[in-house]
Amino acid sequence: MKKFKIFILNLSLFFIAVLLLLIFSSIGFITSVFAIIWASASTNYFRDCAIELDIFGNILCQHLFNATFITSKSKYLFGKPGMTISENLGLNQREKTLSTTGNALAWILDTIDKDHCKNSIRTL
Repeated sequence: MKKFKIFILNLSLFFIAVLLLLIFSSIGFITSVFAIIWASASTNYFRDCAIELDIFGNILCQHLFNATFITSKSKYLFGKPGMTISENLGLNQREKTLSTTGNALAWILDTIDKDHCKNSIRTL
């Protein structure tokens, strides 16, 4: 029963976070665009947002990605907090533990940005 209560609490927190994201993200995005254009704010805003969305996607889709992008021999599973999808792909690419689907995604990313997955690997 305790496990179920923790599950419900965590699920509730997730939905509250999604609701707040939906409410504030559009306003925050528009405000940031205006700040970048008219107030000379940092132009790294979009890059930083992309990285954080990538980290979020790695955690949110960890079970899907572990089932489709890597082999059972992989020691680098998706879902590690702070790690991007690209970094995880790069580690598995290096270890040759990407599935056919994982290799296809890594190839797409590496074609758009040369050696993207490999260059995404940080020192662990």
